[in-house]
Amino acid sequence: MTNMQLPKIIGRFMFDSITTSFSYKGNKMFSAVYRNPKNGIKMTIFTFFDEQLDKQTFGIKVKGSTIRGVQSFDRVIEVANTIVEENDSFLADDE
Repeated sequence: MTNMQLPKIIGRFMFDSITTSFSYKGNKMFSAVYRNPKNGIKMTIFTFFDEQLDKQTFGIKVKGSTIRGVQSFDRVIEVANTIVEENDSFLADDE
């Protein structure tokens, strides 16, 4: 893993835990869970290794839907922020 520093907060989602962490072909594989403390919605940022391409990529899972094939760690964090910004209505705090 090159200098990948998981942010503590993405929008209103707070870092919760690393649920998986191991190495494969020199790549740091992980799965990090973020939660919205107001409504319990979970967002997971994870690594994915494509054997055919012999390459690590990144993905995000929110509410049962997955975006994968993100090419860099920095970009997956940008994608996570975009998801939160564009979906404020269903990711917002329950009131």
